[in-house]
Amino acid sequence: MGGSYSRAKYDKTSYWRDYFADDMPKDAATGKTVAVTGATANGLGIWLAKHAALLGAKRVVLLNRASPRSAAAEEEVRAFAKEHASASEIHTVECDLLSFASVKRCAAELKKVCAKHDDGCLDVLCLNAGTMAAPDEVTEDGYNREAQVNVLAQALLL
Repeated sequence: MGGSYSRAKYDKTSYWRDYFADDMPKDAATGKTVAVTGATANGLGIWLAKHAALLGAKRVVLLNRASPRSAAAEEEVRAFAKEHASASEIHTVECDLLSFASVKRCAAELKKVCAKHDDGCLDVLCLNAGTMAAPDEVTEDGYNREAQVNVLAQALLL
């Protein structure tokens, strides 16, 4: 199984908007704070973040590991919001689901981001991040990598 992996064949940007956005109430997220784990690349998370902005979220918080992909995702969501005249504030809070310590820091930082605003609430926590077919590795916390990312760390964040 040689060659390099490309996400290009999974890119659905050509039809996403008409298919999803036109059938949703335009104010579905108005005034809400929405946080999304795993909001990078062309996966579901970045589209959830974009839709939150499109539907009027007051703030959208991307919960990602620190990486160039994470920085690019924040810029992409910010540009999308601007393009669609959304006034959503876009934030990134570092969250590495491979580390329970990182998840706890993320929760504390997310609480601070929310506390800076009117109601201080997190209205939507979208537990989207996931992994599969990862090497059979044990995390620093002593758990299988997939079990920790897909279930344990997100439960801790919740």
